[in-house]
Amino acid sequence: MGRGPPRTPGFVAVLLDTPHAVREGDWVVVVGCARRVRAQAACSAGSRVLELEGYGKWVLAAPRVAYRRPSAGGRAP
Repeated sequence: MGRGPPRTPGFVAVLLDTPHAVREGDWVVVVGCARRVRAQAACSAGSRVLELEGYGKWVLAAPRVAYRRPSAGGRAP
């Protein structure tokens, strides 16, 4: 798997100031590669368990940059 969305047009970097800000479909960098978040669940106070495409489960417990497409509300028709 390549580096993924950070180099792909149409994705923007978003600071996840808390693990609860992550969304399904976001891309996070783990072990040098961007992985898509397929599912998420609460883990312990302040952390989330993410199921990452091509990687499996991973605990997000600290602020991190994610990559996502901008919301449709800000786009011109």
